[in-house]
Amino acid sequence: MKRLIRNVFELVSLWAVLGVILFLIVWLVLPQLFEASAARGVWGA
Repeated sequence: MKRLIRNVFELVSLWAVLGVILFLIVWLVLPQLFEASAARGVWGA
């Protein structure tokens, strides 16, 4: 039983890390894409 709980915990923590990384990528990249298409040079690119 302890082993099952540990496996579930590892799986949940892994998905939590992946979710946070994906969220950060979306949060950082998408606004830049929208800004680049709407008004070029705003971000100094």
